[in-house]
Amino acid sequence: MESDLSLGGIDQPKIMNLLTDDLLVKFGLKDKFNEWVTEWKEQDSSFRSTFPAAPDAGQVIGALFNYIPAVEWSRVPTFQDVTIRLIAERGLSLFKKDHSLVLQGEISSRTVTFKGRRNVFVSPHNEGANDLAQEIVQIDQIQKK
Repeated sequence: MESDLSLGGIDQPKIMNLLTDDLLVKFGLKDKFNEWVTEWKEQDSSFRSTFPAAPDAGQVIGALFNYIPAVEWSRVPTFQDVTIRLIAERGLSLFKKDHSLVLQGEISSRTVTFKGRRNVFVSPHNEGANDLAQEIVQIDQIQKK
């Protein structure tokens, strides 16, 4: 999902509000679905559709959001590799449950080192931040050994 509203961004609740049965009919998606099912049945006589008819808006929303978590596109260059990896992993999860990809040079796969004195402010409103700060201290102590 695109998070930048100035670039046409749209979030999950807005998609869910916009996606209606009327919209599916307006763009001919229900008719197109029925054409595809007919074509697939002609190509493979053993084909059985999961839906006896074209899915309604609720079923489409379920297919979009209930099975595989959506990925929010990040325009921050540092995070784009992570976003691309997450999109690829989501696609692969349809075929293979155990999928762990690594993109060469991805920022999250790099070793982190700390040099010099540093101070960390941990907001009480950022759940888990204190645990992360403690983990960073532990990593730093291990690296010093």
